[in-house]
Amino acid sequence: MYKTYCLLSFFWIGFLFNSHSAILYAENIRTTDSTLLDIRASKEKPFKFYYNDIFGERPVLYEIQKDTLLRLHFDYPILVIVTDSTPTRKTLYSKFHGRFTVNNFLVQPNETILVEKDEKNITHFSTKDKVRTNELNFFVAMEKELGLFEGFGADLMPVQSTPIDEITFAREKFESRMRFLSKYQQIHELSPSFISQLQALFLFRKLSSLMSGYYSVYRGTFKKSHELIEQEISTTVKLDEALFYSSEQRSYVQQFLYHWALKRKQPTDAATLISIASETFKGNIREMAMYDLIRAAVVLGQENTNTTLEAYLQYASDSFLKEYVIKSFQPQILAKRLGVNNDILDSELISNKDLEAHTWRELLSTDEHKLIYLDFWASWCAPCRAEMPTSKQLKEEYSTKGIKFVYVSIDDNISAWQKAITELGLDSSTHYLMPDGKKSAFADKFKVSSIPRYMLVGRDGTMISDNSPRPTNQHIRSFLDEFLKK
Repeated sequence: MYKTYCLLSFFWIGFLFNSHSAILYAENIRTTDSTLLDIRASKEKPFKFYYNDIFGERPVLYEIQKDTLLRLHFDYPILVIVTDSTPTRKTLYSKFHGRFTVNNFLVQPNETILVEKDEKNITHFSTKDKVRTNELNFFVAMEKELGLFEGFGADLMPVQSTPIDEITFAREKFESRMRFLSKYQQIHELSPSFISQLQALFLFRKLSSLMSGYYSVYRGTFKKSHELIEQEISTTVKLDEALFYSSEQRSYVQQFLYHWALKRKQPTDAATLISIASETFKGNIREMAMYDLIRAAVVLGQENTNTTLEAYLQYASDSFLKEYVIKSFQPQILAKRLGVNNDILDSELISNKDLEAHTWRELLSTDEHKLIYLDFWASWCAPCRAEMPTSKQLKEEYSTKGIKFVYVSIDDNISAWQKAITELGLDSSTHYLMPDGKKSAFADKFKVSSIPRYMLVGRDGTMISDNSPRPTNQHIRSFLDEFLKK
């Protein structure tokens, strides 16, 4: 991949670059390949982390409690986000994240990194290269002085702030981070490319923070545009093709497209924005912009996602992302045919067995004369995943007694869901996905607003309990036994 800088104001210069191809996954190994994390951990000092992948999926939080070699496969830098339990730690944002410290580590392809905890339970990354060690621990030092950069409360705007307040807040955040970078590099040697990455990261965070209330594909209502905000965000910006993967740059590009359309009195639906992105950008930035738009349409349950999918498939040229969209989003889009007046039992589910649409009526009208224990979960939900080992034990114990265990996911896309089923070693035959997630008629009817959530359905298909004990609850067996007798 070639690294080049291009200027972006509100008039665009084209980008001409090769398309990317990347596969992200993690696995335990004994030999080195690509980037290797040599992790020193224990039950007392576990290593908890997630990383941002190129698909924008909700991250799974990994927890490692023993010395482990972990291999990561990717061909571009990734941001590894680590959470450490620090009871005595006080930062500027302790009211938001309490006893946890969140640190970022910008990891490059093909590195061998030692991961260790210090006496205060703070994670540190290091390599044999002194400069890279300085770079890996930049965010640790910055978090200690300035507070969170990643996670809830990191750049939370003041409540009921005026445009001037918002501009002041965003500027101060940006300038304090730039000052810290300047101070840090006076003491610790850093490579020019790393400095450029950080400068771009800070700038895009500033712009995204300012624009989020006014221009965003992820918001339903917006603040009225203000000339001071317009002046602040109209500054010429450097877009870096080599940072196509960066969530900060990608977020800014999405907001810019929305701004572009509004200023030219064009529609702001996802299909139109995909068309604008296809004409405005080149290379990886173009492909990521269109992918992020189709993903947002699916995740938010927007109307006319069929049209959005058609637009994406028409303009997208990256076969890697295209294949992912077809596999992960197309079945959900095709299954979203539920009207507001339809009977709840006719709302649709996607079966993991055939990736075809089925209805709740089909699922609940079982001829097995069994109770049905429904488990609502998602791949990104750590508490849900924590319940699965016990749930598997319950299934083995009660399946022959007359209870059918059914798992219903509210995941944003199919690939993340299927990957989690495999990772957890679950029987894939009784897994379903609700295409509209929490917005589905079933979720609305039974107020499935948080997960994990468990329900028990009777042999005749009627709801016995829409808030049943979870598998790890000490009363779960007596609960199930009670209704088996009836």
